[in-house]
Amino acid sequence: MKTTLKMILIASLILFPGYAWGIANWTVMIYMAADNDLEYYALNDFLELSSVGSSTNVKIVVQLDRGGYDSRYGAWTKAHRFYVTRGMTPTEGNAISNWGDGKGGREINTGDPGELKKFVEWAITNYPANNYLLVLWNHGQGWKNKSEKEGKEPTKWIFYDDTSDDVLWMFELKEALKGKRLSIVAMDACLMGTIEAMTELLGIADYFVGSEAEVPANGLPYNTIMSSLLSNPSMTPRSLCEIIVEKYGDFYKSSVLPVTISAIDMSKLNQVIEALDNFVEGTISRKDWNSIKNARSSVLSFPYEEDYRYQIDLGNFTSDPSLKSAIGNAVFKKYNSSELSNASGISIYFPQGREYNPFYSDTRRTFLSLSKWNNLLKEYLKGTAPRADIPKSDVKPNIDGIIKGNEWEDAYIIEKEGVKIYLKCDEKYIYIAVDDIKDSTLNINDRVGIYFDTNGDWSWPQSRGNEGNYWIRYDGTKWEGVFRAIWGNSGMPNSDENYESLSSNELTFATSLSTGHLVYEIRIDYTLRWKANPGDEVHLYIFAYDGGKNQDDICWPQDLTGIDYGHLSPLNYGTVKLGERIEIPSIEVKPEEIDFGEVKVDKTETRNITVKNVGTGTLFVEASLEGKGSSSFSISPASLALSPGESGNISVSFKPKRDESYTAYVVIRSNDPLKDTCYVYLRGEGKEEIWLLGGCTASGCENGLSYLLFLIPLFLIGSLSKKDN
Repeated sequence: MKTTLKMILIASLILFPGYAWGIANWTVMIYMAADNDLEYYALNDFLELSSVGSSTNVKIVVQLDRGGYDSRYGAWTKAHRFYVTRGMTPTEGNAISNWGDGKGGREINTGDPGELKKFVEWAITNYPANNYLLVLWNHGQGWKNKSEKEGKEPTKWIFYDDTSDDVLWMFELKEALKGKRLSIVAMDACLMGTIEAMTELLGIADYFVGSEAEVPANGLPYNTIMSSLLSNPSMTPRSLCEIIVEKYGDFYKSSVLPVTISAIDMSKLNQVIEALDNFVEGTISRKDWNSIKNARSSVLSFPYEEDYRYQIDLGNFTSDPSLKSAIGNAVFKKYNSSELSNASGISIYFPQGREYNPFYSDTRRTFLSLSKWNNLLKEYLKGTAPRADIPKSDVKPNIDGIIKGNEWEDAYIIEKEGVKIYLKCDEKYIYIAVDDIKDSTLNINDRVGIYFDTNGDWSWPQSRGNEGNYWIRYDGTKWEGVFRAIWGNSGMPNSDENYESLSSNELTFATSLSTGHLVYEIRIDYTLRWKANPGDEVHLYIFAYDGGKNQDDICWPQDLTGIDYGHLSPLNYGTVKLGERIEIPSIEVKPEEIDFGEVKVDKTETRNITVKNVGTGTLFVEASLEGKGSSSFSISPASLALSPGESGNISVSFKPKRDESYTAYVVIRSNDPLKDTCYVYLRGEGKEEIWLLGGCTASGCENGLSYLLFLIPLFLIGSLSKKDN
């Protein structure tokens, strides 16, 4: 019996080592995704943890995934799990040999939410505790996601896994941890102190710790944090959050790197979102986009060390007292280095320039369903879109790849460092020329791109249609002009990789190196795929790309660089007006006839004539009365000026002078070239009031006996009443 019990104890120590020690107060779980260029720092952080090690009341478990960037400790290149004890090194021999399925270390994809889920469930099962701290360790770039359509390189993420070429998206974090209740989730990764990342953990984490700014490669100081916890294992989750912030500040206070870190009470986050939405509603109603633009240009923003900063400090951005108060209530502890001293502790997405990332509209993101912030971004980008009024020209350029003579002298010109884009149009075509003085050699993928949203809704169609982009590009052997459809408005849009070749009726182009650099001339029939007319507005993004230098030599809008897939969101485009609208007014008049019926002499009846402008130009109207009985009619006003789509009324009054029939007509003259004169016919009957037996014969009296009762003597009425009694 003793042997059996001993065997059971040994087995439990191997399979479930935590149970041998009972329920701890804290289990610290560290998901170390180091299958990337951070492997060196992961090993160092492991040694920091083992310099302290686990105790009866504090269990430290690590899942460490390596990728071959560091040769120490056996240079193994898969994932191992460790129950960290004092003095342990991260060798395969020290790893847990059985993850509960009979096997130990293995190759995993740390970007797979299922792997994070397995690790957390394994840790909770094998090392039960009253409180759980989960540390997510890797590169990080805020809320952003990986591109599925535009190549393999991810656009902002957490848990980048080199071997699997994958990342963990923020909404996948929620998927991995759904149903769990964790005391603290701490991010040992850059730029994760954003409200979008926090929101994914609502209902999962009681507290959140993360940095608005970049986190130095050394990350959290695990030795000092764990020493404090082991010395006081009964500390509350809030107290441990404060310890993490304090120790992080102590570690980096003499560093030249600007750092931030903040601790968030997740129970207060919904109040922040509510105050934010009130701020959004007020801002949208005021439409004071210049003030918002100025605030965005001066706000503290991140990544702090880079030129393109796509996240802003929310508290630093707003002057709204309710929102500032809500942020202050949620952020209960923070540390900022001197350069970032006014950081509030919570950041939010607000792209610099016109670089709205289409991923932000991905409906899988929790924050999108809880907040109206995305509405503000969209309205702001619409309200600040650059505009080009393309002149209508009678000079049609010869599309030969040579900019010469007076062909383009009346064009709208966009210039950047000597590179020029010329724009002009006529009643059917838009003409585009690019004089790229920076590109003197012909390379594969040299091209001009023209992205277009033509129906004015600032978004792609739901299904494949006629919105997308034209490319005039060199494929290595020849130039080609193609159309690529783009569609979908949730997350990364779909794009058709089977490009459609175009007829010269739709797209005509020519290129030349005769000047020593590339020149493009392009003609597009905007009445075909765009279904546009003269004077219409379309949303465009235009660029000239140098395939040899792998850069745009010029683009419009000029503050859209495409580095964040901004070219795939029509919200970022500029507004182009195709010449002047041909202003042709068109009149519509109702009714064509008015019959006033019987009207008492010297009494007035009034009716309305409605005039509507159904054309595109301003309609001018003059009205007059003609006809034999016109003196008994009057009109007001006698003139109208109506904008396209506008309606107006002309009041017609009839006041008969005698007992007879009247006829006349209103003559309505306008500047409608197809219908310059309209007529509305009028008729009416004048009736005298003739009293007969208390009645009258004018309109309003049905017969002459209507008032007969008033001729009955009063004494007779009284007599009749008495008889009734």
